[in-house]
Amino acid sequence: LVRAGDGGDYVVIRTDAAGHALPDWRSATGSSEVDVSEIVALPDGGAVVSGQGSFLDGGYVTVRFDAQGHTVFSDVELGEIGNPLGPARVRADANGDFIIAAAPESMFGEPLAQVWKLGADGSRRWTRVLPNPLDDLASLQVGGLALTAQGDVLVEAFSVSDQRFRLLRLDGASGEVLLDSVAAVGGTPTTLTSAPNGRVLVGGYDFIDSSGHVGARMVEFDAAGAPCRSSMDLAMFSSIAATAGAEGWTVLGTSAFVANVGNDAVVRRYDADGPCDGADAIFANGFEAAGLR
Repeated sequence: LVRAGDGGDYVVIRTDAAGHALPDWRSATGSSEVDVSEIVALPDGGAVVSGQGSFLDGGYVTVRFDAQGHTVFSDVELGEIGNPLGPARVRADANGDFIIAAAPESMFGEPLAQVWKLGADGSRRWTRVLPNPLDDLASLQVGGLALTAQGDVLVEAFSVSDQRFRLLRLDGASGEVLLDSVAAVGGTPTTLTSAPNGRVLVGGYDFIDSSGHVGARMVEFDAAGAPCRSSMDLAMFSSIAATAGAEGWTVLGTSAFVANVGNDAVVRRYDADGPCDGADAIFANGFEAAGLR
């Protein structure tokens, strides 16, 4: 399944396992144009797609397709004035409900991060505007979204003015904020993932010189949500993506760019249960720490 947009329509381009084209799925959103952010394949053979409607007043649109490609529901979240700023992230929980996180424009012209939950039929369960440690008028954006095994919501919310990596945990049933934890390391977050043992990894990048070069950054939070290990010396010079599995964290980035040569993709793996006492500050624990090219 491949997400796509065509004018104001959400389109799901499909192929079978052998790569043969299948009929596309299509749903009109009511906007004049769309910008599709994410797609999640569902256990019943359907999919949920999230993204932006028309820039000025289209809000964030979430469409749920069934296994035959029919539209089950189409939800629009306008925020305060209807303008979508940045992508919409979507996840499906074990009950068939959907969590969406995005940052619509506030009446003061700033991104205003919020999370909302839709039932399997599209009914609104709850909507939560995330607390801003600066003030209610300042920018607040979404850097990552994940769900816990218990169905709670993990979200990274950051401000351009205060770019420390921050982890919030929301109650999956009510949207109540259960945890708000901030690490000393920061930058611009681009990934959030949760390991089976409850630890959470937030990763991204920060600027390392005045020429605009960036270096990867990541912070691990323990199962209780407290900052654990961190790394500002990944030898990756890009934003990073990360996933979690039984073996630990798998992190993808790039090596330094060399003029007339280029750079390489770099994959590293780390355990997800190292000590949080500072002795393992840069994940130097011998767990597959070498880059693979």
